[in-house]
Amino acid sequence: MASKVAIIGDRESIAGFKPLGIATFAVEDAREAGALLEELSAGDYAIIFLTEPLFEMTRPESTGQRGHIATAVVPVPPLKGPTGAGRAHLDHLFSLATGARPADPGGLS
Repeated sequence: MASKVAIIGDRESIAGFKPLGIATFAVEDAREAGALLEELSAGDYAIIFLTEPLFEMTRPESTGQRGHIATAVVPVPPLKGPTGAGRAHLDHLFSLATGARPADPGGLS
């Protein structure tokens, strides 16, 4: 049964996760991230965090993994700031689950 947690991203963005007991994997490009994502999801990893820029570039691979085995691939903002990919992905999942579009958080007080 998968039970480990990992994060894949640039070295600076993932450094703070190691003290939390999360396995960190620094990669240089989307090709390397896609191959690593495939390898980790076939192993003992239940949750794999992926920095937003890599999530955007490897979207076909990360989307395919969830159907492959019970591995959650979760986009997280990089150290330089969010790209919006994580929010867009969550909005998409919300729409799939409910059939409705999420409310715009800018309109909430």
